[in-house]
Amino acid sequence: MRTMLLSVAALVLTMCAIQTPLVAQAMPAGTLLVNTRCTLSHGYSINDALEVARAMTYDEEDGPRWIGFRQAIAGNGEIAPDMVLRVVRWMDMSHWSRGIAAIDRDAQDRALLDSILDCDDANRTFMWDRNTDDLGNAYEGGTLDETLSEVTQCEIKEGSTLEDVFASAVAYNRPLREAGDRSTVQISHRFLGPRDGVEMGSRVLFRILGENAHSLAARIDATTSTPTVRTPEDYPIVGCGDSSLWRSHVVYWSDAAN
Repeated sequence: MRTMLLSVAALVLTMCAIQTPLVAQAMPAGTLLVNTRCTLSHGYSINDALEVARAMTYDEEDGPRWIGFRQAIAGNGEIAPDMVLRVVRWMDMSHWSRGIAAIDRDAQDRALLDSILDCDDANRTFMWDRNTDDLGNAYEGGTLDETLSEVTQCEIKEGSTLEDVFASAVAYNRPLREAGDRSTVQISHRFLGPRDGVEMGSRVLFRILGENAHSLAARIDATTSTPTVRTPEDYPIVGCGDSSLWRSHVVYWSDAAN
């Protein structure tokens, strides 16, 4: 019954939600998300990296709000099996700058983690990240240390704004919320970390973090049972690719992030 309700909601939204006048929801300021591609050193697994990283201390005054490691399950064909995406959430760039400056890179535990994960710190991606509402319950509110994540990359259509994209995402998700879905839906807007062929400020990522792995799988079943072929013309986005699927592990979750 739950899946059927979600399927109906997705179908209705695909046909008309973006065209329906809705009461606008203000776009929040968001927080800073910094992604870094890392590679597991030979002989190590993601579990080794998680064990060491979770044992480290992060709750200093300028420590991050959240840290996670993600591994691709359905990638773009270019992601190596030993690739790990390190994800760190900060309040803003000033918070990031203070936090990075405070890291003791000679500490034994950090040296051990660096020997397990070789991270491309010269090519980090910085994004402003916003939840579309406060109803998401990823990781069952912090009681789980792992879930699934679905990510879709798009470009903001010329003449549209980030606020338009946010409003459309809120509209798309509303019937799913009413059907009981409690995935955390996020919009990430990259502003540092240029990519060839991507115009300044035009790339957005839609990230859906499951309340748990099974609930995200059910949401994917529902929303792909009546799939959208190409990006609809009335959307404020263009050039969306197929979604990727990730296993998302929590390393650290500060009290401030709860």
